[in-house]
Amino acid sequence: MHITDEEMRNELRSDIYDAIEDMQRVGVAAASESNNSRMVKKCVELYVKWQHDYLGQGEHYQRNYERLRDAMSQCGDYNTAPPSRRGRPCRP
Repeated sequence: MHITDEEMRNELRSDIYDAIEDMQRVGVAAASESNNSRMVKKCVELYVKWQHDYLGQGEHYQRNYERLRDAMSQCGDYNTAPPSRRGRPCRP
């Protein structure tokens, strides 16, 4: 099967949008294409590796993605809850 560079870029772009949408679905407000947060980038990376079963370790990447995504959704630095109901700050 031959896949062009453009097709691969489009597929990866779609995966990035899907990861961001999934993070936003669970309350990670910081998830956006323009956010340069290392945590958001890492979460997207794990999602993409999961989707493409990178090195045959897709389930491993899925678990790690979901754990990081869920932790971010509980973290006051990343979630969408009103300030009075936000999770505790992630940094001291």
